[in-house]
Amino acid sequence: MDIELNLEERITTFSNKLKNRWEQWKVFNNKLQKLPENRTYFTLDLQSDAILTENWQRTTVISPEMLQEFSEVEDSSLELHVAYSSYDYLSGWNSAWGLMKDVELITNKGGVYLFSTTEKETWIKALEKLEIMGVGERTYEGFGQVRICDEFHLVFREEAV
Repeated sequence: MDIELNLEERITTFSNKLKNRWEQWKVFNNKLQKLPENRTYFTLDLQSDAILTENWQRTTVISPEMLQEFSEVEDSSLELHVAYSSYDYLSGWNSAWGLMKDVELITNKGGVYLFSTTEKETWIKALEKLEIMGVGERTYEGFGQVRICDEFHLVFREEAV
């Protein structure tokens, strides 16, 4: 089965729409800097709850360093601009052992992280892999599923269906 991810197209479309939107909203604040032309913007959207760890500590934010670790890409130009996420706690019961499972800090599905880079081509394959493999711990249980530049970012209030 061949899955078409059209990731490059989604990233290009999102980045262009973001730049256009930035220019439109500039009328409300003349001091806003123009977005750099050499940067490509993309979102990482959590489609399921995620268990994230950085330096052995639980976190709810995917930092540039974490994204580079997940994707196995080194990129000094990678920047995190905005992170929207919330958290909860999760536990359960291991019926085989008859014991409680450890309490986990989880980042709730629906979290969105806005990144940018000057190395777009380097990230395309790596981000495709992340969409398939997921991020964080216990991805084999369904945690950490992500989508890059989901289409809902392109739906604006004034153009809603």
